[in-house]
Amino acid sequence: MKKFAFIFVFSFALMAISTFAQTPNAQNAAATQQQNIVLKPKVFVEDLVLCWQLLANIEIKATEVDLFLSVKNFLRPYVEKVQKENLQLNSTLELAAPLNTSNSMLQFLERASIPAAQAERYKRYILAFQEAAKNYKP
Repeated sequence: MKKFAFIFVFSFALMAISTFAQTPNAQNAAATQQQNIVLKPKVFVEDLVLCWQLLANIEIKATEVDLFLSVKNFLRPYVEKVQKENLQLNSTLELAAPLNTSNSMLQFLERASIPAAQAERYKRYILAFQEAAKNYKP
């Protein structure tokens, strides 16, 4: 009986170790796969500018700084393009957004306080990403 208990405990320990040893690899594989997926939402310039401004006013935790900066760095070239080229607010712009960056951005935007007058613009921006995800083809 003691041998059986010892073998059971030993087997369980081996399974647990092998499971935890593989978990980071599985997580890395999933993260790499998400990085390879690029969404192509078409957004209105005015919606992009609104969300850029909303992100500037949210509160983040210290542990989220790197993730937040990656989102800002993703959006920055598009906002600069709008400014340099004097794009009209009602014109559209296609973004090339990695899936993990898109998810992070949408999670940060959920924290924003939105003026009621801007609700439609905000919703249109979010829907552009949702549609891009639905229409994604590798």
